[in-house]
Amino acid sequence: MALLRRHYRTHVLALAAADLVSLGSIFASLDRWSALAARSVASALWMAAEGLDVPSRLGRLGEPREPSGDTSLPLVVFGLGRLGLSEFDLASDADLLFVAAPATPRDQLALWTRLAEKTIEILSSYTRDGTLFAIDTRLRPRGREGELVITEDELLSYVTESAQVWEGLTYLKVAPVAGDIGLGIGIASRLTVRLLERFASHPDLEGELHRMRRRLEREVTVRPSNTKTAPGGYYDV
Repeated sequence: MALLRRHYRTHVLALAAADLVSLGSIFASLDRWSALAARSVASALWMAAEGLDVPSRLGRLGEPREPSGDTSLPLVVFGLGRLGLSEFDLASDADLLFVAAPATPRDQLALWTRLAEKTIEILSSYTRDGTLFAIDTRLRPRGREGELVITEDELLSYVTESAQVWEGLTYLKVAPVAGDIGLGIGIASRLTVRLLERFASHPDLEGELHRMRRRLEREVTVRPSNTKTAPGGYYDV
């Protein structure tokens, strides 16, 4: 954890210095910050897997091994929100969604849940070497009441049957950042199809979006310095 934090801090200083002297566009800057965050999530996932001895545990659970001796990791970590859109910056939290391959056995899902919890701890806990960034997993299906790790089948079923409009918009912004990226690209593609099938023909999509905006305005205290809620901030964009 200490090495990861020092590595992250070194790159943060380099990126911040580049921003101060305006090397490149704002979009290039956000791409660099987002790439650093994604690499950090991937490193934390790997560290968590090593700490939990996931390769040998998967062997006991019957997961086939590759010829090299490595064990496949049929789990993907998605970035949502600003991380999913490659708009991450120094002040951002990382919204993460952990999704396992279809038909993953329950005992393996329990291992994935421990892996996800450890990954979050590595990224967000405070140590003598500081922290990386806060992690928010509340955008997963059913929020705090939902399982931390779900299968692709469960995710697709949820967006088809239960997701609200704001959730549909949220899940359109997913991007795989760690784990099995190939699996993640496939899931994201199938997820987009399901979302478009459900919400493209929504009878009052525009009206629902306006109601969402009004709810935000009622429920959120607006301060001029708040980049999310102030006029022209992230919520408006």
